[in-house]
Amino acid sequence: MFKKRGIKYLNKCYDFRKNYDVVLACAFFPSEIFYFKKDLKEVHEFYDKIGQLIRNIGKRPYLPHKEIDLEWETEKVDSVINNIIIPNSDIVIGYLGIDSNLVQTMLYSAQRNRVQIIYLYNDSESLERLKNELDSLYKEKSLEKYIEFKKGVFELIESKDEKELLSKLELSLNRFYENKHINI
Repeated sequence: MFKKRGIKYLNKCYDFRKNYDVVLACAFFPSEIFYFKKDLKEVHEFYDKIGQLIRNIGKRPYLPHKEIDLEWETEKVDSVINNIIIPNSDIVIGYLGIDSNLVQTMLYSAQRNRVQIIYLYNDSESLERLKNELDSLYKEKSLEKYIEFKKGVFELIESKDEKELLSKLELSLNRFYENKHINI
């Protein structure tokens, strides 16, 4: 049904004039958050803090929990995020604190579109899960693919608490935009 409607259908549900600088790839469907026994309100407040940090450095954040209508079909969510938002953004922040297939797909889309990624994680298990997911997405474990993955990583940020994470993220984003302006 969605494929038949195509771009005209998307035009009705998404304002293509919007441009987002930084995309937060995160679990946002309530079912994903509840599955990991997380408090939905606390998780969304954390995402909002990341969004505010992005706005504070003068950039426009794409926060799925704010932008996506939970009534949308999965195909629509996938198309809007992975075919429109991510390819046109500067950088993606991959939050690995809640395991999510959609997050993995968003990160793969960023890599496929050569959009750099800042990974946020709080334990080595999260990073190992990411590596396994990416290996399965690539369906081959070649040196070439590993090098491609490494090129797409702007930074890996490990933190023990929210305050440390936000502080490190702000430094990383500032560094990214300083480098971006130097390379232009």
